[in-house]
Amino acid sequence: MKLIRGYPGSVDSYLAMERGEVDGYAAAFWNSLKSTKPDWLRDRKVKLLVQFGAESNPELAGVPFARDFAATEDDRTLLDVANAPLAFGRPFVLPPGVPADRVAAWRKAFSDTYHDPVFIAEAVKQQIEIDPSSGEEMQGIIQHAYAAPQGVIDRLRSLYNAEAAR
Repeated sequence: MKLIRGYPGSVDSYLAMERGEVDGYAAAFWNSLKSTKPDWLRDRKVKLLVQFGAESNPELAGVPFARDFAATEDDRTLLDVANAPLAFGRPFVLPPGVPADRVAAWRKAFSDTYHDPVFIAEAVKQQIEIDPSSGEEMQGIIQHAYAAPQGVIDRLRSLYNAEAAR
């Protein structure tokens, strides 16, 4: 495999694949690929090699899940920390110190929106997948990542720094 740099995002990378400039793209988000390139999936123009994330996606049965390759608990924790940002999508966050009742009100408002029939109908019409996680789930992911042993964090930094140096 040879890494080709210079494509600023998925749109440019997908176009490069269509032009034959590159043979793949390493950072395709499943929901984005489904909505922007459904023909690629339907016509089997792409092959998904591995899936990353907090958990295996049932829609991707048969595509290996990266965490399943982890040999040790530290390896699994490293993948959990590295993949934590993938769980957030486009998050809404509040700063530290916001009173608990206000946090609860925000969380309820978002939950109510995601369960609103009009909102859901509009998402379906626009072919936008709605698969929200709760604020409590997101907070748990952050807490798990921040609780990782220092050795795991140092190893992940080393991997990121080695890639950045290329």
